[in-house]
Amino acid sequence: MKADITKICIKYKLTDSEEDVLRFIIENIETIENLSIRSVSNTCYCSTTVVMNLAKKLKYKGYSEMTQKLKEELLGKQEDLNKSNSFLHTFSDFSNLKKENFIKILTQHKKEAIYIIGSGFCEPIAKYIQDKLMLLRFHSFFTWHRENYINPHTEKPLLICISKSGETSYITELAKFCKEHNYSVISFTNDKNNTLKNFSTLTFSLFDNAVLDEQNSVSNSFYPNVLFLFEYLIGCYLEHHKLEIPDSY
Repeated sequence: MKADITKICIKYKLTDSEEDVLRFIIENIETIENLSIRSVSNTCYCSTTVVMNLAKKLKYKGYSEMTQKLKEELLGKQEDLNKSNSFLHTFSDFSNLKKENFIKILTQHKKEAIYIIGSGFCEPIAKYIQDKLMLLRFHSFFTWHRENYINPHTEKPLLICISKSGETSYITELAKFCKEHNYSVISFTNDKNNTLKNFSTLTFSLFDNAVLDEQNSVSNSFYPNVLFLFEYLIGCYLEHHKLEIPDSY
């Protein structure tokens, strides 16, 4: 199994040797439980201490737990995706309370600036959300310019972040800035603990069957389901206010 582990290496501050070990484990994930820690260290030309340090940095108790959990995570996710026939399976923590909070926050920001941001494959999704909100007469902007957040167009803006990993540094920095200045932050991200969630007023966690696939090189349900969930939430907002989508400009 191939994977882009760049963000993981940055997040956990892995050394080159630790990165080599993690890459080896992932590429041999189907058979890794048959290999001892010494076999892995010998193959990667490092000491067993490097392997143990990697496990500790990734918050595992030891080598055995690390290989077992990674195997469950990487292989189990794909199996779950193949078996799932329900979109509800993809929204791991969705609730009526979150839906109501979304409607409340959006209502509060009807006349406020709404900034939407996303990078990579999340960027076109962010631009779609910006266009949809503009169609509904919200003051929505897709912008990377930090100046807009330092000197916003209105007093209490809203930031909507779309980030599959929840670890894109510029996005998490903007979310942190907004939280520190008491701006509301809504995030759409994966179903793992990540930095973006810590700075969000409201988070929608979506099932991610390919956590380590940062290049979107395999089949992935995360991106289309962000749009699916957003459209559902907008429908709830319109129904709550008994509104219809206005005619185009």
